[in-house]
Amino acid sequence: MLSPKLLKYYMCTIVPIVQRGLLDVGIPQNEVHPKEIVHMYLRERFCPSNETWNDVEQRYESKPKSVADMDNAQFFHFKEDIQRWAVEFLGVYIPDPNELCSSWVIMPD
Repeated sequence: MLSPKLLKYYMCTIVPIVQRGLLDVGIPQNEVHPKEIVHMYLRERFCPSNETWNDVEQRYESKPKSVADMDNAQFFHFKEDIQRWAVEFLGVYIPDPNELCSSWVIMPD
């Protein structure tokens, strides 16, 4: 089970940075708001899926794994995949959980 601290880092750091990056590359605002949409996209794209056999339909069903159900090691692989993707396709940097980052953006008064 993922620690509450890492889950908070994911929802309060990773998801908003990816959301901003998607907006910056031209994705319409209605496709990335609320942040749960971005969370679902990241989960479907980067979480390992759980395959289960459906006896009624006689086929496998694949569902993305919940981020909260990951252990810490699985989460760090998930985080690293998102970080690589974000740099390559969105041009944004996602800091590690305890990494100090400073911004060079001048904020208006």
